[in-house]
Amino acid sequence: MDDEEFIRAARVLSSDHGLRILRVLSDDQWKIASEISSLLDIHTSTASKYLALLHQRRLLDRRTRKTGRRSTFEFHLKRPTIMLEVDLSGGRDLRALDCWDECLALFHWIISAANDRGYSGIDDSIDDLLRKLEGETGVGNLSLFDPKCDIGVARHLVRRRIADGQLDGDISCIKDVCQIVFDSVKKLCIEEIGGRSTEELFRSAMSESGGEYGRVVRELGLTSTFERGFANA
Repeated sequence: MDDEEFIRAARVLSSDHGLRILRVLSDDQWKIASEISSLLDIHTSTASKYLALLHQRRLLDRRTRKTGRRSTFEFHLKRPTIMLEVDLSGGRDLRALDCWDECLALFHWIISAANDRGYSGIDDSIDDLLRKLEGETGVGNLSLFDPKCDIGVARHLVRRRIADGQLDGDISCIKDVCQIVFDSVKKLCIEEIGGRSTEELFRSAMSESGGEYGRVVRELGLTSTFERGFANA
């Protein structure tokens, strides 16, 4: 990670509740904010704030838990050991694996947020769309962006395909895939929920990350997708 990412991660870990929350999650169980707050005797809003920060620093995985008509985010420790690495040489080249991870995180955030806002069934529509596009475009690996798949599983599949030589490790590979995925998802969302709601969804995905995905979005040519062209349907 670069200097800024390292400082942000170190700051949340040294905060009042950062490490306490991670230790509670070390039992390998998914938990929601109210469960964390009960275990640590802190307010639910405080637990939610720190869970969001820890997720932004990529220390936690997140998915949606549905209970009846309501849904909320639940969190899981990404790995039992925390390692913060900072590149002191000044090198700032993006790695393909980082791009895969961050684009998958953005994709799954959009799906979860859409469901949380009541756009039920949009994950089914996106699933159908990507399956169709993979056949029509001939571009492989669109299936890695599975709206019904847990993000932890999706990341594992990326690593396994890279290790097996089935996934090109070049930035240009993920650029082609992500442009198709996010442009198509944006178009579908505009058709189903309207331009204004889609704009809110995509801009929220960027702001939720604290801006840390901004560089990947720019490098992969996705700036227009996330910032412009949200015509109302």
